Amino acid sequence: MEVAGKLLYRLGDQQAGIDTLVVALKDQNEYVRRQAAAALGEIKVSDAAVIAALVAALKDQSSSVRGQAAAALGKLERINPLPQLLAQLAHPLSGYRTAAAQALAQKDIPIDSTLQVIAKLKEDKRPWVRLGAWEAYELLEQRREAVAQSAEYLHKADSLLARNQYSVASGQFESAFEKNPKVTHTDSLNAARAKFQQARCKAKLKRAVPALDDLKIAFEYNPTLRDTLQAEMAKPENDWKVLEGNWYLREVLLKNTTIAPK
Repeated sequence: MEVAGKLLYRLGDQQAGIDTLVVALKDQNEYVRRQAAAALGEIKVSDAAVIAALVAALKDQSSSVRGQAAAALGKLERINPLPQLLAQLAHPLSGYRTAAAQALAQKDIPIDSTLQVIAKLKEDKRPWVRLGAWEAYELLEQRREAVAQSAEYLHKADSLLARNQYSVASGQFESAFEKNPKVTHTDSLNAARAKFQQARCKAKLKRAVPALDDLKIAFEYNPTLRDTLQAEMAKPENDWKVLEGNWYLREVLLKNTTIAPK
């Protein structure tokens, strides 16, 4: 059922795929429920039915299902699950509080304010809630440090690119991509920008194949960059001359319609 749901979604029957996965969240088999939650997180559809189903899955008797549901909620781009997750932090059952903390650690909301919310659970009366809160807190601390490092590399790379130091700038963009935590939607957009600019550097250096490799990764993290590239290439003077007429760019990269990466 879980495999069918993902297949339907990828084949274009998106609503049928989503409906199948939502139903699979209630399957008797724990493995099916867990995989369905993971698939919904991969698809990242934030409609009301999906949110309601994943919030309900936070109450699953299986800790692994609760964890996958929390992770899926953390990946949703819309902020709608936030009130439910905050409410779960005060739930009398410890499993709900733990799952909510894990989900909040992956939400695209200010890290500092989220740390303050989760810090309260580090003193919870239940040891496994405290453990979950500490794990979520550590994840957020790591994210905060990684985001800061990535931003520093991006700043250096942009400065080098502006001075036409393409080779050194490319290395800095690569470092920015590697340091990026790639957890939230904002992280994905920044990772895509780093790879897109790295591709620009390589195109300026007339290194077509490495530029195409970087564009492929950039498009996976942010498909809208395909439109950006095409708009730039339509201008008489652009940074992508080495890729003009490239069949792989035209027939593969710019026509790719796969969903966002895990």
